[in-house]
Amino acid sequence: MTMDRKILAVGQKKDVMEGAGEIVGRVLPQGRLGLEPLDPFLMLDHFKMEAGGPGFPEHPHRGFEILTYIRQGWASHKDNLGNEARVEAGGLMRLTAGQGMWHGEAGGAEPGLVVEGFQFWVNLAKAQKGVAPSFQKVDDRDLPRQEQDGGRTRVKVLVGPHSPVRIMTPMVYLDVTVAPGGSFQWDLPQGHQGFVYVLEGQAHFSGDGSRAAAGQVAVLGQGAGLRLENDAKAPLAFLLAAGQPHGEPVHWNGPFVD
Repeated sequence: MTMDRKILAVGQKKDVMEGAGEIVGRVLPQGRLGLEPLDPFLMLDHFKMEAGGPGFPEHPHRGFEILTYIRQGWASHKDNLGNEARVEAGGLMRLTAGQGMWHGEAGGAEPGLVVEGFQFWVNLAKAQKGVAPSFQKVDDRDLPRQEQDGGRTRVKVLVGPHSPVRIMTPMVYLDVTVAPGGSFQWDLPQGHQGFVYVLEGQAHFSGDGSRAAAGQVAVLGQGAGLRLENDAKAPLAFLLAAGQPHGEPVHWNGPFVD
């Protein structure tokens, strides 16, 4: 497959307040770039919070799915369906809100560390919004890994090939690290839309020479596969997500998306 995806736009995350007073970095949506939302993706928040902080008390959701991926520390979950779980670093939880549910989240970490992770909202197609709510926890050890470029690139598959995570929208969600001088490439279906969010270092996109640095999100244009390189002296880490658009109007109502 040709690795010809170009970059439509590059945006910067911005700090917003959520939950009971937690400051999170909002990566998506990016209204000023005309990306509200990036179908089928609604929102991506990058959170770094103190252990024992206010967290995210019980609140309702409806009409979409949530992927919460923990990079450092741990997070707890409790919902009105009777599910309770603790997700350690490297693991994730999938919540399908469907016709509606309540949940609350809190986090913890070793002394001197913060809880770091990502909450990712993935829209449901209109025909799926009434499905029964459900919850899934997946540990770090159960998520598949790949290596590319002679081991200089490591790919952790959060959602996609061989991942046990069950989500209703066809998509891929990857956690990637690239050593200096290394490269990454991935086949993506022609119609899927997506983005790269850089966590560390700087990404150089082969399709058009665009660059994105830590804290920036690069929106993928149309095409087939994606290729990028780390031509800097520091390691590169990023999230890649791409999915099949629903092509339907999105009606926001706070924690509900109808």
